[in-house]
Amino acid sequence: MATKTIKVYSGSAGNWQPTEVTSNTVGELRTELDIPNGSSCNVNGTVVNNEHEVADDAFVAFSSNDKTGGAA
Repeated sequence: MATKTIKVYSGSAGNWQPTEVTSNTVGELRTELDIPNGSSCNVNGTVVNNEHEVADDAFVAFSSNDKTGGAA
């Protein structure tokens, strides 16, 4: 599988962390990064579903507890 580098928001670090992944969709990314299905996902400032394709250099944030993901 081809790898791509995305920026994943790290709440504990308080910034965007470059992360190499092989996932093509948000659903695959959840599995690869061990993110619960109950979390919302924000890609490049837009809330998306599991079928959304994740492109190289995308900004991705997951959040839970009725919060929304960070924007780039």
